[in-house]
Amino acid sequence: MIWSKAIRQFFIGALTSLFCISSSTVRTQTISGSFEFEPSTSLPEQVVLWNTFGGEHTRIDSALVRKNATFSFEDRAYATGFYQLTVNDTDLVDIILDPHETELNLRFSGRPLQEHVQIIASLENQRLWEYKAISRDSQERARDNLKARSGSSYHDTVARQRFDSIDASIIAAKQSNLDRLIEQDPSSYFTKMVVADRQLMSSIPMGFEAIRDAFDWSDGELLRSAIHDKAVMAVLQSIPMDMENGLVRVCDSVLFWSEPDLECWSRTRALLIELFDQYGPDHVTQHLVDSYVVGEKVLVPPDNDLLRIVAELLRVTVGAKAPDGKLPDPLTKDTTDIATLLSTAKYTALFFYSSTCDHCHDQMPGLRQLYADEHGKGFEIIGIALDADTMEFKETITVEKLNWPCFSELIGWGSPLAKAYAVRSTPSFFLLSRDGIIVAKPTDHEELRELLEGLF
Repeated sequence: MIWSKAIRQFFIGALTSLFCISSSTVRTQTISGSFEFEPSTSLPEQVVLWNTFGGEHTRIDSALVRKNATFSFEDRAYATGFYQLTVNDTDLVDIILDPHETELNLRFSGRPLQEHVQIIASLENQRLWEYKAISRDSQERARDNLKARSGSSYHDTVARQRFDSIDASIIAAKQSNLDRLIEQDPSSYFTKMVVADRQLMSSIPMGFEAIRDAFDWSDGELLRSAIHDKAVMAVLQSIPMDMENGLVRVCDSVLFWSEPDLECWSRTRALLIELFDQYGPDHVTQHLVDSYVVGEKVLVPPDNDLLRIVAELLRVTVGAKAPDGKLPDPLTKDTTDIATLLSTAKYTALFFYSSTCDHCHDQMPGLRQLYADEHGKGFEIIGIALDADTMEFKETITVEKLNWPCFSELIGWGSPLAKAYAVRSTPSFFLLSRDGIIVAKPTDHEELRELLEGLF
């Protein structure tokens, strides 16, 4: 692990950022407001301020609501970006904090807050909330037009043209109003976000390289908006799903692009790991953990939240001690263990498979040839079948001519070994050394062959 090195890099970057804040024109900001509710509506006890990173929000401060229905946060400097104010956890409003504006003052006349907010001080937020009002009006007009369209005949071409014209005019009016707002201050954060979003959206149809060039992946101000996560999703979706290791390469690229800003890099790492941990494929998650949580590419130490997500995978990362476990043979009724078999070879590949898995069967001819070529040099394979049926287990060995030792607990995905190795899909490979260290986790027999050629 190189966390000590990463910590030094992180704090150097943090001190640099602090120096930039203290030596520039950045000033502390005042956030305050008031509630002018009807007497029948109770006042909230406090207002909470949240940081925004894409779709995630972290609590950073709170302010009590006074008896006179006002509130104010302690003056401090905030990084430029989107934030949220909430009451009662769910009632929220988006705000922009820009160090070049010293004051944000809001007035709330009812609930939900976002439908009853008035910006008293802050040009940035006046533009933001004027645009939100324009967007709501456009959505309502579009819904009304859709409702009218659904009540007309499909064969009435005149009516269809009229509805199409109305839709086009709604879109044009919205864009015209947005252009007017950004022209008010071309240097504002609001304008920057609009321009960045337009550039990103126009690049998506042109593919990977256009998306890469359209977005600044190391801009901390873009990080504090929904656009950053949208850009990450866009570049991931630009890669054909059948492209071999395409997602791994894109993840590596996005993290490389974000390296100039450690906060961007750290957030991007967390976003990618959370995304692939939830939706797969699992080998991408494992690659991210092996390379960017404990590997040589770590720039910022993982926080506790990220460590909780990847705790299971950290047990079986490259360089870790491989879990031992019992290996029952359903055909002979004998039982051995992984450690015993490791002692018989220089390198051993654990091959987790299922007899009902087509992708597993696709690997078996290549593994047979690899075993024939490398077994005499000190290479062994241990087949671990996540099967539940003895006959299926036996038939696969016979039909596929598997001549390496195969085992199964015959409890399918309930296998303790599968859980110990964090196996979430089959086939899965682990290359182990004689002393039980995980050397590599190849994705297929071809990658396993390349690894062995470098070892023998």
